[in-house]
Amino acid sequence: MIEVPRIVHVINDINADGGAQHVVVQLVAGLQKKGVDCGIVTIHPPASYELAIPGVVRESLRSGPLSATRMLRSADVIHVHLFPSLYLVSLWPGTKVFTEHGMTNRRRGRAWARLLERWVYRKYDKIVCVSDAGRDALSAWLGDRQPIGVVSNGVDCRRFSGQPRSGTRHSPTVGMVASFTPAKDQATLIRAVAELPGFRAAFVGDGPTLPAARRLAATLQVEDRVQFLGRVEAAGIPSFLESVDIYVQSAKSEAFGLAAVEAMAAGLPTLGTDVPGLRETIADPRYLVPPSDHAALRDTLRSLVEDSDAYAEAARDSVRRSRDLDVSTMQAAYLDVYSQLLASRNG
Repeated sequence: MIEVPRIVHVINDINADGGAQHVVVQLVAGLQKKGVDCGIVTIHPPASYELAIPGVVRESLRSGPLSATRMLRSADVIHVHLFPSLYLVSLWPGTKVFTEHGMTNRRRGRAWARLLERWVYRKYDKIVCVSDAGRDALSAWLGDRQPIGVVSNGVDCRRFSGQPRSGTRHSPTVGMVASFTPAKDQATLIRAVAELPGFRAAFVGDGPTLPAARRLAATLQVEDRVQFLGRVEAAGIPSFLESVDIYVQSAKSEAFGLAAVEAMAAGLPTLGTDVPGLRETIADPRYLVPPSDHAALRDTLRSLVEDSDAYAEAARDSVRRSRDLDVSTMQAAYLDVYSQLLASRNG
């Protein structure tokens, strides 16, 4: 193993309903097992629904600023995630890497922000995106020649069965794990299920569009066939996926699709919308539907349930694809990023 000194991650929080947060926890846990000394600094203090990080020191800039500052000073590499952590750490001295987890954000709709962001991103020694699509979008926004790398997110596939599902139950349930925001578009899945008698939908997550999703289910008179389960801890996701028959990531925008990889590792036929991030993650056009097109999603769901051979093939394809996106690959890639940065600094 390449020797790497202390790595400190900085992120807004490590709440359980965030994809970036799951990536950080899996990355830190894996590198700790490899003997890499890691810590986490958050902006916000601990919340009741945080991800577990056993054995990892974690400090908050709000509740323990002195301890958090000492941790940052001890770092050989500071690895930053999300906004506003991006801005907050940009002026901190030392070797820094930033991972861009999204495809876009509200700042990119404001012309005045472009010059500011060019300046902020240049304060980092390395910029990494989680997909080629994310890199292309960020490059177009920054409009300069700053090199941007790509490290795909990964999932600890050992947490899931790794066995293709053999078929659906009598009343098939379609699952989705995502925060309730406009970009995630749970409404399209609700509309699709409403037109599939006997089908059910189960949603894990919370967020600002949850009340609207509940109202939509009531309007379409499918409250008895749609479950809203709220937040579920990471340890409970494998059980949730075991309880459903098909997985759908119905998003208008997605940088990668970590939850979809978990579903594939659980052996579920996994559908997604044909948007850049999910196009890379799922990789097979047969399992992609146009975004916000509930009719196309409805028809694809129906065909999987009515054709047992198609269902079995989709399940096998899911498991095969998940193996390409195992967390070990992500951990090795970031370890290489850290090592290159330190070699360059010390060279």
